Amino acid sequence: MSLTGGEPESAESAPAQLATPLPQTQATALGALLEKVDCEQDVVANKRTGRVVDGHLLVDLAIELGETSIPVKYVSLTPAEEA
Repeated sequence: MSLTGGEPESAESAPAQLATPLPQTQATALGALLEKVDCEQDVVANKRTGRVVDGHLLVDLAIELGETSIPVKYVSLTPAEEA
């Protein structure tokens, strides 16, 4: 997932992340938690590519809940490290 200014709608997944969806039970549990409390975990995105390398479910839930911005921590990874 690629992020522009922490906007969930702009998210694009890193190639290695596309094949690892989380179980629906985990998604449901996290969604219920986020409805009760604010997001405490940052999404991790690669500064070089803008793609999300961790926190895909948080991005999906933010979009589902109509959030317009999310906390993002940027790391600097080469394409090989990102894969």
